[in-house]
Amino acid sequence: MARGIRTWINYLSKKNIKRVYIYRYNFSTFNKREFDEYLSLNNKDNNFGSYLAGLFEGDGHIWIPKENMIKKHNPRFCITFHIKDLPLAKIILKKIGFGFIRIKSKENAVVLTVSPIKGLKYILSQISNYLRTPKINQVNKLIDWLNKYQDTNYPSIVCNENTLESDNWLAGFIDADGGFYIYYFHKTEINKCIIKLTFTIEQRRIDPVSKESYELIMKKIANFFKINLSIRSQKSTGNSYLRLVVTNKLSKSILINYLTNYSLYSSKFLNYIDWKEVHKLKMNNRNLSIEDKSQILLLKSNMNNKRTQFNWDHIYKSNIFI
Repeated sequence: MARGIRTWINYLSKKNIKRVYIYRYNFSTFNKREFDEYLSLNNKDNNFGSYLAGLFEGDGHIWIPKENMIKKHNPRFCITFHIKDLPLAKIILKKIGFGFIRIKSKENAVVLTVSPIKGLKYILSQISNYLRTPKINQVNKLIDWLNKYQDTNYPSIVCNENTLESDNWLAGFIDADGGFYIYYFHKTEINKCIIKLTFTIEQRRIDPVSKESYELIMKKIANFFKINLSIRSQKSTGNSYLRLVVTNKLSKSILINYLTNYSLYSSKFLNYIDWKEVHKLKMNNRNLSIEDKSQILLLKSNMNNKRTQFNWDHIYKSNIFI
């Protein structure tokens, strides 16, 4: 395994095309028996599968080649990450075992891409039981392509109707589309500090591929947190977005309980830990001390886009990527 990683890193140093860097990873030593055993993990590996499904349904897509293309291509399963989440993209790629990562420097993004047939089959074996959004249509198109060109006989899949607290799907979806925020206001006229904690999830109202609405799943998430769902319109593009905001004590408690059972794995985990620390300070102290307020300001000053130091122990020590 370590030899594969060294090859991966050495490959990066040799490949630099138009500021797009490529990581590749491939288990070339797999024989058929080993690969069949690998695929048999379907339901045994459900923590990874449900998390990957949520991550894909938040920030992923599947490209299916057109039938009239002269040069034949495999479909491509893709998930886009912020560039700071490259360690997560790399460990997911290592887990899948096939594919590559493009680093798009100008967009501050990295794209995990899987096109080898073995990799696509493995992904299907992991996510098929956990999909909950209109992106299930893209997965079913991938199944149709495999059945037609790879002589498989996969059935079409249907949306998962289980409760959100039953698996890692929501954690993956939060890593894609969620955000944790601390607001600190000092009203000088009354010499009082107002500290507000919010958690948000925002997703486009209509899926651009299937033209189906995300309203059903977003309402389900809002109901899970016992809050209302709102719609935000973007004037510059004309797009509408479904948005939910967690602000009250009960909803925060539900969120914390869920993330205690099902961890985040992107850099948003670090934002969540800081957010939760402020929540704990507010819950334990009706009147925050000067030291408490200084600590809150320090935590706030290093969250989200202001974070420059990252500790990735939460992914390297997690058993779902083994």
